[in-house]
Amino acid sequence: MVRAKLLAAVIALGSLLVVIGTEPHAALAADPDNQGGTLSNGFASSAPNPGLADLSISELGSLNPVSVGSTLTFSLTVTNNGPGIATGVTVSDLLPAGLMYASATSTQGTRSVNGNSVTARIGSMSSGSSATVTITATATGVGRVANTATVSGGEPDPDTNNNSATVMTYLTGHTGAIADLFVSNGTLIGPASVGSELTYIIAVVNAGPHRANDVDVTDMLPAGVTFVSASTSQGSWSLEGGTVTSRLGSIDKGGFAIVTAVVIPTTAGQLTSTASAYGSDTDPNTADNSATTMTAVETGGGSGADLIGIWKEVKRIGSNKVSGRFTPRNTGVDSAGAFTVKFYYSSDETVDSTDKLIRTSTVAGGLAAGASGGPIKVSYTGRTAVAGTYLIAVVDAGSTVGELNETNNTIVKQIP
Repeated sequence: MVRAKLLAAVIALGSLLVVIGTEPHAALAADPDNQGGTLSNGFASSAPNPGLADLSISELGSLNPVSVGSTLTFSLTVTNNGPGIATGVTVSDLLPAGLMYASATSTQGTRSVNGNSVTARIGSMSSGSSATVTITATATGVGRVANTATVSGGEPDPDTNNNSATVMTYLTGHTGAIADLFVSNGTLIGPASVGSELTYIIAVVNAGPHRANDVDVTDMLPAGVTFVSASTSQGSWSLEGGTVTSRLGSIDKGGFAIVTAVVIPTTAGQLTSTASAYGSDTDPNTADNSATTMTAVETGGGSGADLIGIWKEVKRIGSNKVSGRFTPRNTGVDSAGAFTVKFYYSSDETVDSTDKLIRTSTVAGGLAAGASGGPIKVSYTGRTAVAGTYLIAVVDAGSTVGELNETNNTIVKQIP
C-alpha cells in the first residue's frame, strides 16, 4: 500500500487526546490532577508539569533610616521555583511618595521608567534561575514609607503569596526639627529557664530638643523562643515574621515609651535580642538607636511541660451571675499527660477553704508541647452581687504532671 508522506488526524474526546500521524503513533492523556507528567505510548512520564512556574520575589533596602537628600538602593531578587520555564517575567515597582527615582539596573532583560514607576522586563527564566533588579532612589520627604515590588509571568503561578515583597524605610529630616532617640533593652529575669516565660522590656526615650514624630520600634526576637504576647505604653504593635514592630506615634521631649514582648525559650543556651528605634525627625546620634540584650537560658527541671491557661469572655449577667471560658495551654517543650482543672468562685485572689468549687474538668488526652485545649465553659450564680469578685482556675489541680514551673498553675480573673 502506498503511504502518504504525511497523514495527521487529531481526535479529542473529553480529557483524552489521541494523535495519529507519522510513525510512531502516540497516545497522550491530559493530566487530570495537575500533578505533572503525561501518558506517552502507554507509559507514565515523571516530568513536571511544564505549564506551571512559581515566581517569587524578595526585597532588601540598603539604608534605614535615610536622611533627606541621601540615596538608598532597593535590591529585588526574582526566582523561578519551577517546575516549568517562566516566560514574560515582569517586575513592577512604584516608588512611594517621599522617594524620587534615580537609576535602575537589571541582570537580565530591559527596563523602562515612567516617573517613579519602574518596570523591568526580564523575559524568560528557566526553573531554578534568578535575576536581580536594582533600583536607586533619593529621599525627598520625611516619614515612614513602604516600597512594594511585584513579579508576574505568562504561566499559571501555583503560589501567588510570594509574588510581592515590601521594605519599610524611615525618612528623616524635618527642617529645624531634631529629636535624639535612644533605646534600652533588658529582661525581667536572668538567667531564664526552658519552658518559662521571659519578658523583654524596651524603653525608648526622646532626649530632644524637639518632639519625636512617627516613632517605631522593632524588636528582632531570637531563634529558640515561642512568641506569647506584646504590649506598648502607647500606640500599637504587630508581629511580622520574627520581629515585633511597635508604632508609637509621637514622643515629647523628655518623654518615653515602653514596649514589652513575652516569649518562652524552647532550648537552653544564650538568647540575643536587638531592639531599634526610628523616627521621622533628624536624629543627631543614631549610635544609640539600637540596643542588644543577651540572656542565658537554663534547662530547668520537671518533665518539660508547663501548664497555664487563659480566661476569655468573662462577663457578668445581671448582678449575681457570671460566665466565661477558660483555655488550658501547655507552654512547655514536652507533652503533658491527662490533668484536671478546678474552678473556684472567690472573694479574693487566693484559693482557700471558704471558696466555692464550681466545676472540675478533666483534659483526658493531655496537651502536646505548645498546644492549647478546647475552651471550658464556666458559670456561677451567687446569692449576692458578683462584681469585683474573682473566678480562679487551678490547672493540674491533682499535680499529676511534672512541670518546668509549678508556680504558674493558678490563673485569676476579676469579674467586671
